[in-house]
Amino acid sequence: TVTAHKTGIDLTLPLPPWLISDLERMPTGPRLFPCKRLPCFIRRELKRLSRACGLSLVITPHGLRRASITTWTSINADAGKVIHGEGLGIRDRYVNRIELLRDAAARFPSLADAD
Repeated sequence: TVTAHKTGIDLTLPLPPWLISDLERMPTGPRLFPCKRLPCFIRRELKRLSRACGLSLVITPHGLRRASITTWTSINADAGKVIHGEGLGIRDRYVNRIELLRDAAARFPSLADAD
């Protein structure tokens, strides 16, 4: 569970098991990126990391959002709607979003599976 910087709303997002183990191996510190949490600085760090990894394209926040929503949707269309913030219509009252996302997260492909 994290608090969204922009809205102050608490967000709960189940993570795939492989990501949890990867995150546990990361060094701990006050910040993921050694910069201020402003869009220009985050974009700069993502560009630096993209170049350091030898990627031909630069990773951007928008690209991460698109890839995330696409992957969640390919696993489960409703999970993609929840991640995107569309909602499930009348089913919002009946569907347990966390259970839906937890089930989809268990099927989330690992980075090792990426082409």
